[in-house]
Amino acid sequence: MVVVLCLLLLGLWGASWPAPSAVVCDRAAPSQVYCRATLPPPWAWLLSQSFLLDDVAIASELCDNNPHGGVRFCHRLTLLGANHQITLPEVRTPLSAAALNEQLRQFVAGEGSPRLSWSSPGSVLPWRTLVIGLLLLSASWALWDVRWPPVAPSPLALDGAVPARRAIDTKD
Repeated sequence: MVVVLCLLLLGLWGASWPAPSAVVCDRAAPSQVYCRATLPPPWAWLLSQSFLLDDVAIASELCDNNPHGGVRFCHRLTLLGANHQITLPEVRTPLSAAALNEQLRQFVAGEGSPRLSWSSPGSVLPWRTLVIGLLLLSASWALWDVRWPPVAPSPLALDGAVPARRAIDTKD
């Protein structure tokens, strides 16, 4: 049972590939934008993904319409390239989807700064860390009483004539 639980937790942890923590897009020439995504700290040592940006998809919704704070839209950008698709963390801004799309179009066309970057603050203790912690805790719980070399039981205890605890005690 413990082995099944450990394998289930390990599978859950491994299947939850994190979103990139930072994406940097450099414009080499108009309509030629190269993007590079880096992963959050546990996976940061892996190679970063670099690709040529083909298109940007934007999914937007109205987050809140507060009379004191103004209108806020929630945008989720997806960077599309050959064999790459990276969805960025949600961005809250007063810009509408049309205005954001226009700014991205201007960047790709060669206007403004040659570098565009996104970064997201990581959570202090992501849930993946909790899952791997539970995995290690359950594995150590399952193996806490393993001794090497194993203690051989008394021959009388194998027959069932003497309870296992009393087989070692010879004072009776």
